[in-house]
Parts: sequence; structure tokens; C-alpha cells
Amino acid sequence: MSGYSEPKQSSSTSPTFANKENRVILFGFVLVLAAIVMTGFVSYLNYKTGRVSGEQLIQAQQVQEQALARAQAQYAGFLDKQARVTRFEKSFMARQQHYAEFMAALSDTWLSVNRKDKQLLEDSLQKLAKSYYALEPFLEEGGRHYLQKRIAIYHNLAQQLLSDKVEHDGLVLEDKATMNRMLEDFQSYLYPLLFKPFSNEQTQKGSENERN
Repeated sequence: MSGYSEPKQSSSTSPTFANKENRVILFGFVLVLAAIVMTGFVSYLNYKTGRVSGEQLIQAQQVQEQALARAQAQYAGFLDKQARVTRFEKSFMARQQHYAEFMAALSDTWLSVNRKDKQLLEDSLQKLAKSYYALEPFLEEGGRHYLQKRIAIYHNLAQQLLSDKVEHDGLVLEDKATMNRMLEDFQSYLYPLLFKPFSNEQTQKGSENERN
């Protein structure tokens, strides 16, 4: 098939993520302890010397509370990211398998059109639907809607090309070129979505910051 490259093969093992959990837990504990000690020290100075006004004490306590809140928010964010990384690692092999099945079904559909094999087309379209449903749990709502629309277009093009009503060779070549391009688009869209989710997050956040 011209213009189409084989689906990208991801490694058989999941990516290695640096595990800094113990270090961050210790760091968070130290921050909390330091905030408590500093707040107590300010209170002690106020009690011992009587030189700190009530307003100054309140301001000092507010600063410490804000610092503590920031540390807790950072730690909570770290735990959330670690949880997502763990889920990604556990689901990596399933993602890899379903991605390969989906791309194979797309390729078989394309092959059936070129061979004008209606039985192969029927079988490959069934596999395409089945493999898409296997991918759904790994996709966000926007990704699901995008793929559903694109699959419907791809499905209809394939059926039209094997229809007895197809008469114009020019339209046939144009539709085949569209299918070939869509096949590459599926691959380019799905691979980073399934295997580089955290890179996509950073890109989306960067785009949002630029818009703001």
C-alpha cells in the first residue's frame, strides 16, 4: 500500500519512571515539621519578649499557613501523578495489544478495498469495531468522539468503493487516496495519545497558558 508505513511498535516493556516517592514523602514531612516549629518559635518569642504585636503574630502565622498549604498542594499533586503513572504502567501491555489490533483492522479494510474482496471487507469492519471498543477505556471523551467520526467516514468510504454503483475511476482513486491518508492519520493520532499521555498533558497546559 503506497504511502502507508507499518504501525509503530512500542517496546514490550513499559517505560521506566523514576521513583522519588520516599524522598518526596520525607521532604513533605520536613516541611510540615518546619512550619510547626517556626510557628511555635514565633509564639515563644512573643510570649518571652513581648516585642511582637498581635498583628505581626497573625501575619507570621498566615505566612506559615500559606507555606504549609503550598507544600501540601505540591505533595498532593505528586501523589496524583504517581497514581496516574502506576495506572499507565499497569495498562501498558493492554494498550499495546489493542492498538496493534485496531491498526491491523484498518489495514485489512484497506486491503479488502484494493482486492475488491467483499467478504474480507465485512470481516475487517467487524474487527475494526471490536478493536475500537477495546481501546475506548483508554481514551478521553474528546478522543472517543473524534475516532468515532473518523471510523464512520473510513467505514463508509470502504463500502462505497466496493459498491456496484461505483462508476467513475477518478472518484475511486480520490476515495482510495483519502482512505490511505486517513490510515496514516489514525496512526499519528493514536500513538501519542496511548503511549505518551503525560507529554500530551504538558503540551495542552502550555497551549492553555499561551491562550491565557
